[in-house]
Amino acid sequence: MPQRPFRRRLLTCARWTAIVYLLLVLIMWYARVGDRLIAQPAPGPLPAPGAERFVIPYSHGELEAFRAVWPTDQTPQICVLYFVGNEDRVNPWVASVARTWSEQTGLAVECVGVNLPGFGLSTGPANLDRMAPTGLLRTI
Repeated sequence: MPQRPFRRRLLTCARWTAIVYLLLVLIMWYARVGDRLIAQPAPGPLPAPGAERFVIPYSHGELEAFRAVWPTDQTPQICVLYFVGNEDRVNPWVASVARTWSEQTGLAVECVGVNLPGFGLSTGPANLDRMAPTGLLRTI
């Protein structure tokens, strides 16, 4: 007989845990907490050694992009499209990514890095809803 109260308490605890979990998920979803936790932009200029800066217009402004070729005296044979994660920008990495890919493959490599909206000098809001469509731009 003593197992019934324990089982009842366990089920009650599990139900309350599920309810609290669902409430937290709903609050996070509607309060757009993901944008605050994941999309933390690092705005402003930053040098890009060994890379050429260019701008890509899109529906919400302009995206800052950088292009680097390694070795610099050859025509690129492959192209690497490079995006970075949270709180970082492509500026300092594009040339080293091109060089690393070239060393690993033995080919001349062009690396194009794009700063997401709100990062670097890219305009537009830095939110998760806009990041995926930005990656679908057809021309670079």
